[in-house]
Amino acid sequence: MAINAVPIIDLAAFEHGDRATRAEIARLTDEACRHTGFLAIAHHGVDQNVIDTMWNTMQDFFDLPTSVKHQFKVPSPGYPYGYMGNEAETLAASSGQARPWRLANHATSRSRSRWIGDQRRRSSYRC
Repeated sequence: MAINAVPIIDLAAFEHGDRATRAEIARLTDEACRHTGFLAIAHHGVDQNVIDTMWNTMQDFFDLPTSVKHQFKVPSPGYPYGYMGNEAETLAASSGQARPWRLANHATSRSRSRWIGDQRRRSSYRC
């Protein structure tokens, strides 16, 4: 199955829809999680200022020196919160891949990560 875009899940349609609409949105969410691994949530009701503050705070954290970020490292393997350096965790491992080639050259690069973050902040798309 070729993946051309990140699926967008509309929460307003879920909140205001009938039973069939909700079931379809649930099915689409399940499909996105199983096949794409990513999804975007639209019309979630979170104020844009909260979203912008989160993105800016995240960027500020990742701009810190590694030694500072390591003060917030994950305390033990499998713990869901905390900092992990580049290549410490991958989604590929869960699908039996050592390292997906498309991500190997891009996603672990600090400059690429910053570019993705900056693109998100400049995006004209607002939920």
